[in-house]
Amino acid sequence: MALRLDYVARETGQNLIRNWLLTLATVLIVAVSLSMLAVTMLLGYYGIDNAFVKWNNDVSFIVYMNVAATPDQVQSVGRDLAANRLVARSEYYDHQKSFELFKKIFSKDSPELVGTLQPEDLPTSYRVKPKNPDARVVKEMARTFENKTGVYKVEFPDEQVRQVQNAAGRLRSWAFVGVFVLLAASIMLIFIAIQTAVFSRRREIEVMKLVGATNWFIRI
Repeated sequence: MALRLDYVARETGQNLIRNWLLTLATVLIVAVSLSMLAVTMLLGYYGIDNAFVKWNNDVSFIVYMNVAATPDQVQSVGRDLAANRLVARSEYYDHQKSFELFKKIFSKDSPELVGTLQPEDLPTSYRVKPKNPDARVVKEMARTFENKTGVYKVEFPDEQVRQVQNAAGRLRSWAFVGVFVLLAASIMLIFIAIQTAVFSRRREIEVMKLVGATNWFIRI
């Protein structure tokens, strides 16, 4: 049976008008199910990634140098950081820069503490941002600098970072399960809606089959 576009458009319009209640119910079912799926994917899955991207970007560790460290020792640690392929960037904080940061942190809550120290009293340090924000990787990398000559200590809140990253992983897993369940539910609802629409037109379909209509012609 030849398929004419004007015939398809006319029959489609007549079927939509003739069965407007079923058509409206079918459209609403499909729209609601797909909207729930989209919301779950955007907010539940991608939203979690966006919520934790800033945290991952802020993961870093601090290499504190001894107050008595020589310039050669300080520069040696800097060269090692620059040569390390796991380090995205490192920034050196000299006495003055460390003192400015110290004032910024404590000037509001403990102004009397600021007046008791001089820039030379504060240790210099390297603020290091790794390429991989995973807490285990960063901790292992931080350990490699603890025994460097002139290093006082390396500070990295690995436990707190690990807890946040584990929480993000669990939320992402639950979001994935929710997306999968809603996807299955959406497919089932759409299938039921189509079956209902076909059942309501079973007599028309029988007549079309009797006069030679193909299955694809009827589906279209």
